[in-house]
Order: sequence, then C-alpha cells, then structure tokens
Amino acid sequence: MQAVVRYIRQGAAVLLCTAYLLVGTPAAELLKIPVLIEHYREHQAELPHISFWEYLSLHYFKGTVYDADYQRDMQLPFKSISLVSVLLLALQPPSDTWRALNHPGEDIEDKHPASPQNEPISPYLSRLYPPPEA
Repeated sequence: MQAVVRYIRQGAAVLLCTAYLLVGTPAAELLKIPVLIEHYREHQAELPHISFWEYLSLHYFKGTVYDADYQRDMQLPFKSISLVSVLLLALQPPSDTWRALNHPGEDIEDKHPASPQNEPISPYLSRLYPPPEA
C-alpha cells in the first residue's frame, strides 16, 4: 500500500512540475515540434534536395522572411514566444507598496527615523572594530 502511495506522489510531483514548465516558461514551445516536422515535409515537397539543417537555417538563422508561408513559419517553435509570465512578473509592484496599500494612515518614514550623524546605525557596529586596549 505504501508503494502505491509513493508512486502516486511521485506521479503527482512529475505532473505538477511538467505543468509548471509548460505554463510558466517557454518550454511550451517544445509542444510545437510536430509542426516543425510537418512544415519541413511541406518544404521537401517543393524542394526535394533541401536538408533538415538547411531548413532550420532558412527559418531560424536567415532572419524573418515575409513570403507566402509567413503565417505558417510563425507557428514554428521559438518563432513567436509568448512571454506572459515574464510580463506578469515585471508588472508586479514592489513589496513596500502592499504595506502602504494595506495601512494607508501610517507613514513609513515615522517607523524608520534617521539616525544622528555621530552615532552608528546599529549598536553592534561600534563593537565590530573596537579600539585596542592597553
């Protein structure tokens, strides 16, 4: 029974990690590999002598070519990556904004008064390099 529970837990962990990679990263582009192969076969029908490396070079290393199959080219993996998760992370407000939103009456500067110039900020800094004793 414990072995079954362990396999279920491992399976759930693999499933959740895979779901995270496919949703939160550009790894979802790997699901478009069948489109890459199918489009290569389309090119082979038109140009029988084209190799797979020439095909990859044509679509990934020659820049963007606006030809008759441009829309089909944009369906290939890593040609048009959606970076929604990166944008959502970049648009997240700083953490101190949440404190100001949750407690609008409090002034943040009152909580952290400036220290006088002649005293160290922390009492432990004066112990860091004490003067030599005679």
